[in-house]
Amino acid sequence: RWLADLGDRRWWRRAQAATALGLMAERSAAGALVTRLEDMYDEVRAAAVDALGRIGDPATLPALVASLADPRQQRVRVVATLRAFGPAAAEEIIRRCLAYPADRVAVAEVLGHVGSAAGLEALTGWIEADEAAVRAAAFRAIGDIGPDERAYYFALRALGDPDPDVRAMAARVIGRSGRADAASYLAPRLGDVWLVAAHAAAALKQLGEAGRRQLATAASSDGPGAELARQMMWELGG
Repeated sequence: RWLADLGDRRWWRRAQAATALGLMAERSAAGALVTRLEDMYDEVRAAAVDALGRIGDPATLPALVASLADPRQQRVRVVATLRAFGPAAAEEIIRRCLAYPADRVAVAEVLGHVGSAAGLEALTGWIEADEAAVRAAAFRAIGDIGPDERAYYFALRALGDPDPDVRAMAARVIGRSGRADAASYLAPRLGDVWLVAAHAAAALKQLGEAGRRQLATAASSDGPGAELARQMMWELGG
């Protein structure tokens, strides 16, 4: 009955059917549910996305990833569903990007939200893209996922990038690394433009005693980052 109701002319019956099939994890319904991703009603599309996530059939990943480009879709809902697929979702997202390289900024954002280390290799490759927006998006996503050793060293180098968005996201990555030996590299960025300085200060807060020492030194100076460093020290209780 539920499978037949996916084709019902009444949208609420289609939505109910999609929800029921998802709750039953009815794998044989996956193909029919994919067609509902393009339903004219938001409630039906949302129910289909949720159902496909519960069913978990990897064969539906290309359709789910492609649906991210549909402005009618609830992007957050689709990303949450993709996250449930784990590394396989990241691999499919990267495959789509190979076909549509102009979408790298949007793809990087999604990879960060999906949160799989499977996306780190591709993201690290985009760090050296010609477009600053791509470099910044790649670092933002790496910061969301958590950097590996290679990404960490790329982030250190990117603190000198000519684009402030890239420098800011690189500082964020370094903070996520937890590497105390990075504190001395972040400290000079406290005098950078506000966006970079704010991310550098937040990163230093994450680096334990080494970061605290750098903030204390900056706070006691008359340099351009002194006021921000004093604010961070106040937040740290010092």
